[in-house]
Amino acid sequence: MRTSKTILIVFLSLVGLFLLSLLIQVDPKKQKPQLEKKAIALPPFKHLVLLNSNNVKLKQAETDSAWVLVKVDSLAILPEFVMKSDTLVLTWPHNENNWNRTIACSDLKTISVENSQVNINNMHVDSLSFFAVKGNIFLEAPRNMDYLQINLEQNSFIRVDGQGIKTIEAEASESKAEIWLSQTEALKAHLRNHSNLSTNQVLKTEVETDASSRYYSR
Repeated sequence: MRTSKTILIVFLSLVGLFLLSLLIQVDPKKQKPQLEKKAIALPPFKHLVLLNSNNVKLKQAETDSAWVLVKVDSLAILPEFVMKSDTLVLTWPHNENNWNRTIACSDLKTISVENSQVNINNMHVDSLSFFAVKGNIFLEAPRNMDYLQINLEQNSFIRVDGQGIKTIEAEASESKAEIWLSQTEALKAHLRNHSNLSTNQVLKTEVETDASSRYYSR
């Protein structure tokens, strides 16, 4: 009995020493990639048109810029853009070595996405307008937002979460919208061509649908 216990203790000790040696041999720098921030300044803009760009983040800031986290000694892919009056038309190609592609904006009023996905939070504004064609929009609505306009076409999708919005106006064609807020005071929507809209906690609702579309309210 004592012999078997001694063998077990020796075996477990050897296993522990082996695992410890593996941990000592692993270079911490190889476990987690070293990242650095690369940024460019953007001209001030009020309207953003996002083209062929996947998983781009928007946030509010005092100045307009775009930045990305990239592996040290790797190529940083920053956006290409043109300015048309107060509208910024921007394309940001995807790269697997780039993370957290972020656009910081100081006075944004409208966002248009085409074949793109955008994630929006920390935008403390009174109103916003969205236009999407084959686009996906995820919005964390700020507290006490006054007005939100939504226009979706060609298999677009929007999800809105947050505290509450006073008034929402939505138009959807071949698209889907989900609005999960603590409270919406007024909702006006027009759904057509196999569109769906889901909401909760709406005080006043005015929704028109064609025969192919559906409105769901909890």
